[in-house]
Amino acid sequence: MTDVPALPPMTGAELKCTREYLGLSTSWLAEHLACDERRLQRMELDQEEVNTAIAGAVDDLYEETADTVRRLTDKYRELMEHHPEGVKFPVYRSDGEYYRALKHARFPVRWHRQVAARVVDKLPGLVLSYAEPYRVNKPPWKRDRQAS
Repeated sequence: MTDVPALPPMTGAELKCTREYLGLSTSWLAEHLACDERRLQRMELDQEEVNTAIAGAVDDLYEETADTVRRLTDKYRELMEHHPEGVKFPVYRSDGEYYRALKHARFPVRWHRQVAARVVDKLPGLVLSYAEPYRVNKPPWKRDRQAS
């Protein structure tokens, strides 16, 4: 049996770059990892070693994201083949809008937009489009009044 060489430990720079590449905030990642946010920030600054549990969890998030990009790329490639008139990939302006649309979403909207950008990069012609039209909330005194 041959020994597989151990990977070098994840550096703070790798942790920070991976987190940002995934579109995750330190607060979201810290909560997801059940880790103190300040501790995570210290790891990113190389003031504290990135432990193997954190490194492994971040690698898992990276792999899950890459898998999501692959699946969505395949899905939208097929849609574009059957509907060449223009396929739109829905994106969301805010976490609230995103969570209303996708009730069981695990990640924040910034992650979703990072995934969307990667899918569009692989599929020229795919259009990013906001899922909901922009609405301006008017105060009651400026709303159109309908005659009773």
